[in-house]
Amino acid sequence: MIARKIKKVVSISALIILLVLITPRLCYWVSWQIYMINPNVLHQTKASYEHLPSEVLVKKLGVQNVWFDIALDVLAKRKDREAVPFILPLLKSPFKYRRHSAIRALADIGDERAEQPLMKILKRGDQHPDYSEALHALSKMKYEPAYIYVSEWAHRSDAPRNGSVYMLKDFGKKESIPLLENIRDQVKTDEPVFAEEIDEEIKIIKSKQVEIVDRN
Repeated sequence: MIARKIKKVVSISALIILLVLITPRLCYWVSWQIYMINPNVLHQTKASYEHLPSEVLVKKLGVQNVWFDIALDVLAKRKDREAVPFILPLLKSPFKYRRHSAIRALADIGDERAEQPLMKILKRGDQHPDYSEALHALSKMKYEPAYIYVSEWAHRSDAPRNGSVYMLKDFGKKESIPLLENIRDQVKTDEPVFAEEIDEEIKIIKSKQVEIVDRN
């Protein structure tokens, strides 16, 4: 009798856990399906959100549907620093899409309060599921302590595919030039257009270095 009750409690607990895990994803999927059926609804919602005050938008960051994405996108475009304390907790979300959306928003806003939380992700190693997003974000923010991680990323065999070029471009440091040249040499035969793009970035960095010397 006791064993049967324990089994029943375990079954109910398992069901509750399953519902907790599935429900947010289901809500998100359903909301996207509604918008896919009628894209005008999505455009109208985006337009209306652009006129909402930030204090209203931050309240929508807790919902499990596309309104979350729209609200976060508007706050990021506004570079609303007041929203940062509401975005930072999203870095601990159990859902990857929410964490990554939050990281990209923090990069767009560029507030220094995001630097240490993002660095903590890098220090956990490149196997962390949010490592690449955090590295791109800190590069966009030109956070100097992150450069060593970008340099390591650019030395990897997958450097032409892992976003290193754009992160090195964001930093714009003279130390980036040899790394960019190495990546260019890897792709110049198979991807000449990409190689030309890298050459342009190298020229831009060099010209900026000349400007710095001239100013000094």
